[in-house]
Amino acid sequence: RGSFQPHYASHTKFRTSPVTEDDLSILVDGDNLVIMIRQKEPYRRSITAQLHDVLTEDRFIKAGRSSAVPATTPPQLPSA
Repeated sequence: RGSFQPHYASHTKFRTSPVTEDDLSILVDGDNLVIMIRQKEPYRRSITAQLHDVLTEDRFIKAGRSSAVPATTPPQLPSA
């Protein structure tokens, strides 16, 4: 599986910690779209669909829930 290096702030220092794909949870909004800052809905919809192609449903977590409850269904792409 792939990995990436997220950055997180610890006081004023930045540290990196490798995370494997198996450790990732994806936050989705009320429309089951991946939450991405400053990205418009069509792009978020596209990325969400791509992630659903490679990750299992239990990885998608609704934002704002007190416990890690998987999102129910992936969003549907508009038909062409």
